[in-house]
Formats: sequence, structure tokens, C-alpha cells
Amino acid sequence: MQQDRPAAPSQAIHKTKSCDRGRALRTLRLCLFLLVFFPSHFGFAEPQDERRIEEGKRHDLRSTEVRRPEPPPAPPPMNDADSFYLAEMPLRKVTYRYDLCKALVLLRGVENRYIDLNSQVAYLKQEGLLPERLEDEFDPMLPLRKGLTAYILRNALNIKGGLFLHLFPSSERFALSELLYVGIMSAGNTNDLVSGDELSSIITRAANHIAKHDN
Repeated sequence: MQQDRPAAPSQAIHKTKSCDRGRALRTLRLCLFLLVFFPSHFGFAEPQDERRIEEGKRHDLRSTEVRRPEPPPAPPPMNDADSFYLAEMPLRKVTYRYDLCKALVLLRGVENRYIDLNSQVAYLKQEGLLPERLEDEFDPMLPLRKGLTAYILRNALNIKGGLFLHLFPSSERFALSELLYVGIMSAGNTNDLVSGDELSSIITRAANHIAKHDN
């Protein structure tokens, strides 16, 4: 009986290489299968997944951002009559108390509610802006003077003032000093008449003061 002879070395090497190629081919097929059906395990994401990831990052970024408060709504535009009234004011040599009444409702943005002079005077009394001595006998047709202008504006703008104004809250002189200090009015005597140019400047500075302290 003949004994089986061992395979030649060349045949053994050929079989080994065939086995290695088979394992490599199976591994490659498995990798392709996983890559197609489970891309996320290989670090690849489908377009939908990429969008979800990007949206998630944006959401996290938004959650860490400091949210700024929305600005207050802009006041309604001034009508043509009021615009013309303010435009021609600097041309006038003398102003009157009714001019200050009109200016105050414009500054406070309530001109559409208090249209005529009677309602504007009533508004000043209702808000406690007039001196006590004038609450019952306020004549809007009299010329406007610096002392009364300072007193009314000091109350309308809620300017606290210093020690002397606290001690003498009804003083027009100390009210004028405070309005001078904050840069709204110019120096002068309480009995000085207010020209149209000066009142126009006062209104502009008062509006800037309101805008600065409201923001």
C-alpha cells in the first residue's frame, strides 16, 4: 500500500494565498455592507443626518447667545400741522404759554389725545405740572417766561434736582438752575421772555433728555 505523500510546498503556498484572498474578499464585502446600511458607524452621515446635526449645533449656539430686548416701538409720525408748527417756531420773537402746552403734549407723544388748547391745559393740570398758584387761574394767552417754563419742564421731565430744589420745590429760580445744569435751558432771569428760537432749542434738548433716560 502506498502512503499519501505530503503536498508539494508550491501547492501549500497556493492554497494559503487562496484562503487569504477569500478572507480578504469576505472582509471587503462585509465592510461595504456595513458602509451602505450603517454609515454612521464609520463616521459618515446621510444628508438628512448632517442637516439634523447642523440644526442641533445652531440650536445650542442660539441657547448660549445673549438675547437682547426688542427696542420699543417707534412713536407714530408727527402730522403735517405739528411739523409746520415746530418749523416756524424759531421765527417768532415771542412765545406764549399755549406754546409750552403744545410742546409738552408733543414731547410726551399724546398730541393725538389732546388736540385743542383746552384739553392741553387740562392735561397740564391733571398731571400736576403747574404751580399751585396757577392751577385755578392759568391763562395760556400770556407771554411765556423762563421761570414758568423751567418749573413746568422740571416736573414734566421728572428732574429731581439738588438740595435747594428739594427744600424749595415751588421755586422757579431753582428749577431754572437745574434745567441749566442738565443742559436744557440757558442762563437768565425767571422773568425773561422766551423767544421762539429759544423755545425750539429747549424742546429739542428736552426730547434728547427723554430719549437718553428712556433707553
